[in-house]
Amino acid sequence: MTKSDIVRRVTLATDTAIDGGANDGKERLVVPPTPVASMAIPQTPHMSATRSLPTVVASFCLWFGHLRDVFGLQFLVLVSMVYFVQGFGSFSGLSVSFLMKDTMHLQPVESQAILTTAAFPWSIKPLFGILSDSLPLCGYRRKSYLIGINLLGCLATFLLHDVSAGTSVSRLTILLLCTRLATAMSDVIIDALVVERARLDPLNGANDLQSLTWSVMAVGGILGSLLAGPATSHLGPHTVFILAAIAPCIVLALATLMQEDRCDRLARGCSTLASEQVKLVWTTLKVPVIWKSVVFMFVSQACTPSFDQIQFYYAVEVLKFSPEFLGNVGALGFVFLLVGTLVYNAWFKVMPFRAILMRAQICLAVVSVSEVLLVTRSNIKMGISDGWFVLLESMFGEVVGRLIGMPVLVLCAKLCPRGIEGTFFALLMANMNLSYTVSGYWGAILADWLGIASQKYDLLWVAILIRSSMMLLPLGFLWMLPDHDPADEVEVATRHTVVPATDDATINDDDEAGMLGDKKQRSDV
Repeated sequence: MTKSDIVRRVTLATDTAIDGGANDGKERLVVPPTPVASMAIPQTPHMSATRSLPTVVASFCLWFGHLRDVFGLQFLVLVSMVYFVQGFGSFSGLSVSFLMKDTMHLQPVESQAILTTAAFPWSIKPLFGILSDSLPLCGYRRKSYLIGINLLGCLATFLLHDVSAGTSVSRLTILLLCTRLATAMSDVIIDALVVERARLDPLNGANDLQSLTWSVMAVGGILGSLLAGPATSHLGPHTVFILAAIAPCIVLALATLMQEDRCDRLARGCSTLASEQVKLVWTTLKVPVIWKSVVFMFVSQACTPSFDQIQFYYAVEVLKFSPEFLGNVGALGFVFLLVGTLVYNAWFKVMPFRAILMRAQICLAVVSVSEVLLVTRSNIKMGISDGWFVLLESMFGEVVGRLIGMPVLVLCAKLCPRGIEGTFFALLMANMNLSYTVSGYWGAILADWLGIASQKYDLLWVAILIRSSMMLLPLGFLWMLPDHDPADEVEVATRHTVVPATDDATINDDDEAGMLGDKKQRSDV
């Protein structure tokens, strides 16, 4: 899982899942917690602040028991499984790369273009939220979509095992696109359920559920990466896809058991609800501090070419890295990602946006240009083995990348106007995901222009120098970011915004049993 995958996960489903009454004027977003929430057990009323191991274990048990009592075990299992599957996607990710390289004998540029295209559903997530909110399917706004999309994901993942040298590129692209579509839309649906269910505990519900989901996803990512190497090496990619298809099947089974009140029709039509939401978002985007930040977030990544698949081919063909080693590097990437989150939270979270992004962007360019030493084999002359060099580069790259990602996520949360937090936050994440898509295509075009292909990496160092230079380009756009906390400015500019809500989107005290399981009284919290 790459840094872009982590960013993709940080999203809310839709504004109709937000309870405006839950905002007290201090918090701008009902569910803005970032991965830092997964770094420690959240402090609920049941927990102690002591740090001894037995106390931590006991506190965790009390915390999880608190979640079970408030939200219900069935809901927690479903939510945890969906996010575990997202993280566990790293299990089959390595096999996809080897499938394109060794089975279909595709060039690295082709592989990168395919994976970039397959990731497109993450760029249109707000549409999924609007669709599920305004157009019930078979009488349900969540359950039917979750069942249908995971059925598609299970089938597409299973069919990947049948890919051979004669399989067309278009068929492979469609199968991968379907698997990503299943993951992205499941994320939207479950995020909506998390936001709605969090109202049962107005004080800690949002933070607790986000902590749980990020923790489970991190566990799934680490486990998937550790298993990916041995499974790909000893079982082969085709068998890996059969095993990977089990994960969406489990989500599918849990979705069929999900309880949700029927919603056969809405008082307002689908087109009316969707039109109102689009108009509100468009009006919000006209606020200067918002559109300038959106432009910066897009340009900062889109201008930098990405060479993920080209580097994978180089690692296998030239550096002779085994699948096991590549899987272990992926697992350590999650660990380094969490370390970066800790570093940001400890020393950089109070630093202004412009200051931290300027320093981190320069550091990232330095880390990037260091790869020239690897592709020119200068690291061997320096006495640094290829394995150690890649591990060190991955460590610094993930940590510095997190120092860029965290303030961007915080800024996104502060830019969300009251009332349409969900849809607008998802839109900001979609904007960033679209920039990663542009970056992927830009890297494929540049590599093709330089003549980089399988076993032909003579000019790879030039591509890396261009990428490193382009990483400095966002420094010229830093002026577009606010030099202060933009929350008050956004509040003033959007104070007259009115939220269009679906007729049954709000969970109240009389129908809290509607989503998943038995009703839990607020007095039980």
